[in-house]
Amino acid sequence: MKLTILVKPYVRRWLLHDFGPEPIRVRANSDLGAKLLLGFGRGERIPLDVLEVTDQELPDHKGMVEISFQLGEKFQRSALSAETRLMLSNALLAEFRTALHYYCIGRRTLFNSELSAVKIFLKQYRIPEDELTEESAIKMAQRERRERSDFRTRVAA
Repeated sequence: MKLTILVKPYVRRWLLHDFGPEPIRVRANSDLGAKLLLGFGRGERIPLDVLEVTDQELPDHKGMVEISFQLGEKFQRSALSAETRLMLSNALLAEFRTALHYYCIGRRTLFNSELSAVKIFLKQYRIPEDELTEESAIKMAQRERRERSDFRTRVAA
């Protein structure tokens, strides 16, 4: 079964770098497969018309590109609505932000600089400036660090 999802161009580059050429082969027992499997429901059990997306939640398709996944047997006879594709697109973007965050944490131990960590990340994954600027990537990494540090301090209290 082949699944196509719209994602940001830099998310597509990151996925292709880490998981191989298109269509990306996905098994349900892999990390990526487990995330994609959450978007699927058995057609005979889950009424997919329950999931509705408002106009404000629909992404602007400008600048979005398609990425294809070749899904394994576990995904057969599953149902996927158009609204769920949006949720999967957002989940892949969140996964990218998480990867950027942890990459920056690792590099900051060497360089003690978020700027150089982001620059190396963008160079490593060959993400051009027109897809994701350094400023945007730095803000994304800082936002992730801030949100995660807030969570750790709230849990510890």
